[in-house]
Amino acid sequence: MQYHRDLLETILERPDLDANQCDANGLTALMIAVGSGWVDGTERLLLGRPDVRTDIQTPDGHTAADFARLVKDPEDREIILELLGHDDDEDLDSDAELEERLTAALRQESRVNYIDKMGEYLSGLQV
Repeated sequence: MQYHRDLLETILERPDLDANQCDANGLTALMIAVGSGWVDGTERLLLGRPDVRTDIQTPDGHTAADFARLVKDPEDREIILELLGHDDDEDLDSDAELEERLTAALRQESRVNYIDKMGEYLSGLQV
């Protein structure tokens, strides 16, 4: 989990990084913050980075709103859904297999270090 928080902090601190970049699992920083139930991180991403998109889908076709259903605390889930522009979680998929896949993806540390990947890209652009 610390890896994910470090990643999010870096994205928040570095506007030159693409906040919508997906990791090797197809997850964006927003999906990670939402699925982890990190209300403050979700809010900071959405309010602090106007370029963050809520409509990006994983390879399986799931958005950050689908990850909100993983949040066990009902108050946190409600706040996150509101931040994402959803009134409630009634329209979200409730498939147990989906929940298992999303949870597993969140537990994995990315096989591609996002920060290193972006650093290589940015240094390639410098003259």
